[in-house]
Amino acid sequence: MPAFLLALLATALLFQDPPAQDWATLDRQAEDFYTRGDLKEAIRVANLAVEAASGTQQSGHSTDRLGFFEYTFGDYKNGERHLRQAFELRKSLGTGTADYAESANDLALFCRDHAKLPEGRMLAEQAVSIRSLHCLEPGDSRPIADTVGCLWERQTSPTVEASGTEQYVQSGITTTRRWTLRS
Repeated sequence: MPAFLLALLATALLFQDPPAQDWATLDRQAEDFYTRGDLKEAIRVANLAVEAASGTQQSGHSTDRLGFFEYTFGDYKNGERHLRQAFELRKSLGTGTADYAESANDLALFCRDHAKLPEGRMLAEQAVSIRSLHCLEPGDSRPIADTVGCLWERQTSPTVEASGTEQYVQSGITTTRRWTLRS
C-alpha cells in the first residue's frame, strides 16, 4: 500500500468521532469518578450520561446525579436547577418509588444547606417514608433519616421534640433504628 494512502487513512481515523458510549457505562463512570473524589470529571461524564439517556427514568437518574455532583462541587445554581428538574422527571413516574425518594432526598440536602428548611424537611420526610415502607434494596444504606434529623434540628424551636424510625439494608441485613431529637 502506498505511503500516501496510509497517511490518508491515519488522518481519517484521527478525525473520526470516538464511538458513543452507552448510558449505563457513562452512569457507572460518573459514579466512579465521584467515588474517587474527581468531581470535575464526574460532572463532565454525568453531562454525557444526560445526553445519552433514553426515556424519563434514565434522564431522571442522570439529571439527579449531575445536580448532586454540581451541588457537591459548589455550583449551586446549576446543582439546584438539575436537582429540581430530576425531581419533576421522577415525580412524573410516580411518587412512591425509590427513584423519587432519591431525588427528594438529594433536593432536601440542597434545601437544608441553603436556608430552605420547610421545603427540605417535607422532602426528607417523604424520602424516609417511601424508603422505610417498601423501597429498600440490598446494600442501600443512604442516611436519609439523618437529613430529616438535621432539618428538624435547624428548623424547630428549643421546646420541640421529634422522633422517627430509620430502616436500611446493608449487606443483606435489615437494621431498624429509632431516633429522637430534642432541641
